Amino acid sequence: METLITCKRCRDRVPVSELKSDSKATGWVCHTCYAKEHNLISPAPTAKPAFKVPINQSYVCDFCKHKFNSAFKQKLCPNCGERDALRPAGGSGAGLIWEVEDLI
Repeated sequence: METLITCKRCRDRVPVSELKSDSKATGWVCHTCYAKEHNLISPAPTAKPAFKVPINQSYVCDFCKHKFNSAFKQKLCPNCGERDALRPAGGSGAGLIWEVEDLI
């Protein structure tokens, strides 16, 4: 049977084989207290960012004037099939965002 010694920091009784010298070398601490003193315990994992839900965007086709909503960026009109004739419906701010996304 292994001898139990009291940890200087937490006062738990632990086997001698699990003791380490404290940071000032003035006593013995258990492995858990040693890890806390020397920042060996990793911080709690941060939460993963939530799934980004796409926002519905209104589109209008310049070729056939079809209006529709989609959560994803569209390049093809679902009504006439014309490529690159779509633009965001609404004010100039929506169009500006569209152009910036094309550049990225």
